[in-house]
Parts: sequence; structure tokens; C-alpha cells
Amino acid sequence: NPPFGNRGPYCALGGLREFCAAFAKADTEVIMLTPVRSHRAWWRESILGTADAVTYLDAIKFDGYDQTFPAPICLAYKGQDPCRMANIFSDIAHTVIPGDVR
Repeated sequence: NPPFGNRGPYCALGGLREFCAAFAKADTEVIMLTPVRSHRAWWRESILGTADAVTYLDAIKFDGYDQTFPAPICLAYKGQDPCRMANIFSDIAHTVIPGDVR
């Protein structure tokens, strides 16, 4: 687990919720690396409900850590060119574009 100091994991999760809410309101191109929390209504509303594309990544190992991140990770994209986002990551990940029925 990340070093939370004396603030605890709930403070960090609250920050993620705030950031996801800001992502939902963004009116410019934004890409956010976020844990997948599809079992949570706030995540589905803030990310799946507003993203123009969601790219699901394979397990990620961050520098300085021996193991991969313990949860699924995705890139949530808001912007005018979700197909470009899908193409950039097509070799390493699966991208979902809401409304795209290819």
C-alpha cells in the first residue's frame, strides 16, 4: 500500500473521488490514470458516465516497487479524439469508446 502517513487511506480515496468529479466536469482534453472501481457508483458516474474513451491497461509495476499495482488500472480520456486515444494504445491495451459499436 502507498505510504499514507498519518492521513490514512480514506483521505487518499476522498482525493480520488474529488479528482474524478473534476474529471467529469473537464471541458478540455484530459487523460487520467486511475484504478478501476467499476463496483462503485461514484466511479461509474464520474468516469464511465463521462469519459469519451476508457483504456484498460494490463498490470502496471511502478518504479521502486517489487510488485504490480494491486488493482486494475485504466486511462480515462476526455476530449475530441477518442479514436486517436484508442489507436495510440491499441498494441498494449483495450479501449472502450462509449457508443462505438464496432
